[in-house]
Amino acid sequence: MIARTALALLIAACALVPARAADVRVVYYDIHGRSARDLFKEMEAKGPVDKSSGLRFPAYTEWRVSWDFRYESAPGSCKLTGLDASVEGTTTLPHWVEGDAAPASLGKEWEDFVAALRVHESGHYAHGVEAADEIQALEGSTPPASDCQELTRQVTGRAESIVDKYRAIDAQYDRDTNHGQKQGAVLVIEN
Repeated sequence: MIARTALALLIAACALVPARAADVRVVYYDIHGRSARDLFKEMEAKGPVDKSSGLRFPAYTEWRVSWDFRYESAPGSCKLTGLDASVEGTTTLPHWVEGDAAPASLGKEWEDFVAALRVHESGHYAHGVEAADEIQALEGSTPPASDCQELTRQVTGRAESIVDKYRAIDAQYDRDTNHGQKQGAVLVIEN
């Protein structure tokens, strides 16, 4: 028998596991402007919405962890025989349409800003990777249950708890980094 469980997370954490970096789909939204102030205003108006807070940010990472598991039933027992967990993610970043024609100083500041955004968003995606890895490890640590309904409840409950843990870690990551600003995701707006 196969039991399938999937949990979608909208999250936007730590160092990205390089082997999984290519798993993130990157999409862009266009912004226009000739100054840091213009770019900031455009990102405030057009940036992706954090689904948990409803606020707009210059960038956002959404990740989803899914898992499938298999089991064998015997009289009075049900044993987990396999578990596969995976993560998918999408990072949304700004694309400055006039960037190629910008003054060198603003162009450099923009490049540094976007590089810092990428680092920050990679951290978010890393939490999804870590959650999937921890769920995958349930395969070797889940004892047999008295029946398959109970085993399904146990595996699903433990997997959902892991996802909740990484959701909380993700939120703390944003608080600790001030949504990437402490990692350099800042545009200097002159008066």
